[in-house]
Amino acid sequence: MKRARVHDHPLYQGPCNTAEDLAAPAPEDDLPEVEVSTLDPGCQVSRICPGVVVIRRALTAEAQVRAARALMARGREPPPRGFWRETTLGPGNSQRREPNSSPNAGRGRVYDAVRHFPAFFTRLCADVVRVARVCDGALPSMHATHVLAVHYSHGNGVQPKIFWHKDDAPNDGLTDKPVVSFSLGEACDFLLCHAWSLRTHRQLDLDGAIHRLRLESGDAVVFGGPARYIHHCVQRVHLHTCPAHLAPVLGQARLNLTFRDAPGVDEAAYTRFTPTEQARAARGKADQRRSGTAPAANGCADRGERDASRAAATTQPRCGGDDRSASAESSLRDAGNSPWEVAADQAPPCSRRRRLLYE
Repeated sequence: MKRARVHDHPLYQGPCNTAEDLAAPAPEDDLPEVEVSTLDPGCQVSRICPGVVVIRRALTAEAQVRAARALMARGREPPPRGFWRETTLGPGNSQRREPNSSPNAGRGRVYDAVRHFPAFFTRLCADVVRVARVCDGALPSMHATHVLAVHYSHGNGVQPKIFWHKDDAPNDGLTDKPVVSFSLGEACDFLLCHAWSLRTHRQLDLDGAIHRLRLESGDAVVFGGPARYIHHCVQRVHLHTCPAHLAPVLGQARLNLTFRDAPGVDEAAYTRFTPTEQARAARGKADQRRSGTAPAANGCADRGERDASRAAATTQPRCGGDDRSASAESSLRDAGNSPWEVAADQAPPCSRRRRLLYE
């Protein structure tokens, strides 16, 4: 008998919606809108490969708390605005909460225009992009238009992670403008690789082409230009690693705050954009490319220019090396990725098996 998933985080322990809940005003971050110091003077900047920059300790503790409070206030809002949704369980069809993106992987998501978040979010993104571009001239400038926040939590039968994928959906932006990603709360193992595929995964790993990072709270990753469409995944979220200054806000959870340059995208169309829908969109775009009917991407004059830009990204030198100890790298490699971790465009189009594995 299949064991029921139980989501341990307090976010999913509250009652489901009532008429009063839906009519109530949205909870707000009760901190005043004041000037917040964002970049930590002690941050460490390094280029992983052309187009990928990692900034260790990018955010001050104050900025981390402020960002986490704002995101959790939004995440607690009733569906479809928050991180959770309603579902039914058992013969009595009792209602409960679960993550709205991927319950199997403990992921809830919020996608919205950046103007609907605190004003300091825009400055936070701009400061990190400025520092990253000094480190790597291959990174173009960007203007954040949208925010994607992902909440990772643990539970019985829940393994918080996200499998190999590229950020190539329309709501991610379709140019080489960077994606800016911040980690808050629990640490995670974040992997990147050019030209990853399920068929070549093990060989790429043996060749050292998969770059492995342990991201701690406050770290930032910027990828764009020649690495804008690099494959990446969150292999594992480490329980009980949330720093003390964030534990009262997040509990045992991880928040991933990312900024996208996606002008013209209607955020309402992606409120409930699940991995299955993203896989379907990716297959649709692949079919369009094969038939030559794909629309021009934002900022690209035509299909040929866009394809040339993406082709340049896949011919970049493979990412290699690691900033962790050799023993830690060895243990992580021995653990390895499950062979069932598949990219969205590499699985049967109408398969429940694919849906469960990807999500």
